[in-house]
Amino acid sequence: MTHGRSDADDDTLTVQLQGGGGEPERVLVLSRPRDGLVEVREFAFGGPEGGSREYSCTPEDVLEVVERAVRGRRRVSEDLSTVRRWLNAG
Repeated sequence: MTHGRSDADDDTLTVQLQGGGGEPERVLVLSRPRDGLVEVREFAFGGPEGGSREYSCTPEDVLEVVERAVRGRRRVSEDLSTVRRWLNAG
């Protein structure tokens, strides 16, 4: 079993992003890309953006969010190569 994934749900990847720079701590539950879109369930903790939401976006949009966190030296539960492989698997 890979960190962030469970045997019960191989169709999602969970990525936790440490808050910082005015952004809340976030957990992204990502579907595999389908027809060029990723379904995202996002849970935010702390700050004015707290709560949860669901939306669709491109794999590039998701990658930008994760890369921005990495560039900001914030903790990310999955390494970038794992996220890239997941997003390119669709």
